[in-house]
Amino acid sequence: MKTFTYRQIPPSQLTATDLHAEAATLSDCAAFVITIYQQGIISMQNAEALFSDGRLGIAWGADATWADAEDLESGIDMWLNDGDAWEAAH
Repeated sequence: MKTFTYRQIPPSQLTATDLHAEAATLSDCAAFVITIYQQGIISMQNAEALFSDGRLGIAWGADATWADAEDLESGIDMWLNDGDAWEAAH
C-alpha cells in the first residue's frame, strides 16, 4: 500500500498542463503537490492535484485524470491504491 503527503500550492504554480489550464477556468479550487511513499521511501516523482467542488484531478506527468471524490485525502488514496474505484468514479 502506498502512502502520501501533500502540500498546498497556488494554482499558478501547477506545472501539469491539464491541471494548469483547468485551474484558470475555476474560481474556487485548491492545488497540491503530492509526495508518494512505498514502504516509507519516496517511490516516484511528485504528482500534482487540483480539487474543486467534489472533483479531483491528478497528474503524474502532463496528462491529468479526473474522478469524483468526497475529499482530497480519500481521493488521493483512491487514485494511489484502488485503480478500479478511481476508474468507476470518473
